Amino acid sequence: MECELSTTILTESCNYNTMAYFIPLTFNTKNDSHIEEVTETNSLSRESISKCRWAKAPKQRNLNQTVGHMSITFTNPDSANKAILNSLVICNKKVSVASAGENQSDASNARAITT
Repeated sequence: MECELSTTILTESCNYNTMAYFIPLTFNTKNDSHIEEVTETNSLSRESISKCRWAKAPKQRNLNQTVGHMSITFTNPDSANKAILNSLVICNKKVSVASAGENQSDASNARAITT
């Protein structure tokens, strides 16, 4: 009796969550060209950002509010670390970025993501 063994390796893509602060509300998280502009302006590969979303739903904003915080999910740790260490330019404004990992106890305590 012959037995055939199959070796299958499943890989799960990792995401690296960060939080960017005081982003102008003119940024549209659903517009791919806005995300592409962020990657180009900051010398990141287009695939390095997988998702952007506002920390507070637009419906819950104050009418006079002009900036907000945004969650940015990176596909690789190098891009996330670059954003954390060097900040990002979004809508012509330099904004600070912090790790939003599971063990992040204080949002103001920026910490590089280890690889």
